Parts: sequence; C-alpha cells; structure tokens
Amino acid sequence: MNIYTPIGSVDDFKVFSALSNPHIRLVSLNTITYKGFECLRHFFYKHGLSMPLAQTVANMVIYVGTNSGYQQIGLYGVDHTFFDSMCVDGNNRLCNKKTYFYDNGEVLLKPILKSDNFQIWMVGDYVTAIGRMFLAFIYGLLSFEGDDQKTIDFAVAASCLKHTIKGDYNQVSKEEVLALMMGDASGRVKRLE
Repeated sequence: MNIYTPIGSVDDFKVFSALSNPHIRLVSLNTITYKGFECLRHFFYKHGLSMPLAQTVANMVIYVGTNSGYQQIGLYGVDHTFFDSMCVDGNNRLCNKKTYFYDNGEVLLKPILKSDNFQIWMVGDYVTAIGRMFLAFIYGLLSFEGDDQKTIDFAVAASCLKHTIKGDYNQVSKEEVLALMMGDASGRVKRLE
C-alpha cells in the first residue's frame, strides 16, 4: 500500500505516524503547481516535477491515482458532491454539469479549462524544446538550490527565449530569462551593445 504525502511534509508525517508496517510505502508528492507552456505541462506532470492546482484533497487524490495508473480510485470520507457534477462530454473533455433549480432541468456542460500559461510563443518542435528546457532546468537546480518553483520557471522561460533565436546555441543571458520570469512578457530579446 502506498501513502502519498506532499514532499515538504514527509519527515513530519514519518514522525507523527510512526509507521512501522513494512507493507506500507510512503511516497513523496511534488505539489508545485505548473505554470508554463502547455506543450511542456505533460512532461512535468508525468515525471512528478509538478502537478495541477489541487483545490481539495479529493482533487489531489484523483490526480495521483490517475497519474499512477490506477484503474479504480476509491474515495472515502469525501463530504461534498463535487464529483457528482463532473462528466466527460462528446469531445472527451472533462466538464462540470451546471444545473440550477430555475432552468427547467436543462444541463449545461462547461469544460474545465486551465489557462495559466505565458502564451507568448508557440513552440513547434517539442523535442528541441524539452532538450533546451532540460539544460536550463539543470542550470536552475544548481543556481536556485531549494527553490523548485523558481527552477521550473527558469527552465521554461529559458526554453521559450531560445526559440526566438535561430540556430542550436542558446544565446540568451541569465538576465533576459529572469526578466521574462518577472513578467516582462513582451517576447522581445533585449541586446546591449
């Protein structure tokens, strides 16, 4: 059996729970919310580097169960009807059923969308984007030790800026990447002469 706990709480959980059962495995869960390009989001989710914003424990359980490949997820003790309002429409999109007592029983399906991306550039070549992002991610790990969100933001911003320049060599500076991270979303690479 696995027990999933946020990565920052693993040590506290071990002390508090005093687990000694060898059949129970404690799995740390990276709860950093991904903010970046949609083309890279799945990579981060798949490898446990970040996750969608989990507004409830139930949301987190569904994400972890789905990402871990479980065929069936049993939730006990959930005290709201959040799940009753969820469904999948004809286009295979996760939706909320919107029903109101005054609308004569009509059900409106509203797709659940997440749009927290920079949306500056369209990165067409995913393999190159992931490769460039990985190099920037390694740099971020060494530069921003202990700040996982800043590391991820740096990697994504550096990858995006790289795709504004022809060729294989990443000519953007650390300052340009940090400027993008701080909100300068003009999409222009600034060069000092």
